[in-house]
Amino acid sequence: MTISDGVQQSFEQHIQSLNGKNIESEDRKDGFIAIGFDLNIHGQTIPLSVKYIDQKRWLLLPTVSVTQCNLPALDHVGNNGLICVTDHQGEMFDSADLFGLFKYTVDAAIDILTNSLKSYQAGNRIALYEEIDGYNQTIVSDAPVIVATHNPNQSDSLYTWCINCSRQRNTPQF
Repeated sequence: MTISDGVQQSFEQHIQSLNGKNIESEDRKDGFIAIGFDLNIHGQTIPLSVKYIDQKRWLLLPTVSVTQCNLPALDHVGNNGLICVTDHQGEMFDSADLFGLFKYTVDAAIDILTNSLKSYQAGNRIALYEEIDGYNQTIVSDAPVIVATHNPNQSDSLYTWCINCSRQRNTPQF
């Protein structure tokens, strides 16, 4: 393991300071380490996982995911549970400040998930619609058509089809 035990313990202590429960660390064969834990967010116990590379300097931020993603469609949370902490390009950070990067990522993910759950429970789907619209605008096509297969106001799940969408090779994307 490249990351020292002291740094690893500081990560787990930060999760404990957030009232994380059932904290388990796992060294993965792919060069990553994952810390799984349960956290009470907006009245729900949600299993989360933070995954980061086992290196002394990070060129990539850790990722935070809902491990058993049975949540409704939420803004900034992918169908696979990955919480989108940042959409910024060219971000600057100190790659040697592992604890600072870990803390920033975990705290931001929890804030995003909390706000998404609050918006969902309040019936406010505007941020989700704006996110979908933002993705729609990045599609290269003469006539993209996005079709929602469920009414988001009447269903916990949201699936869409992109018809006549193409990327650089003009292949349909669904």
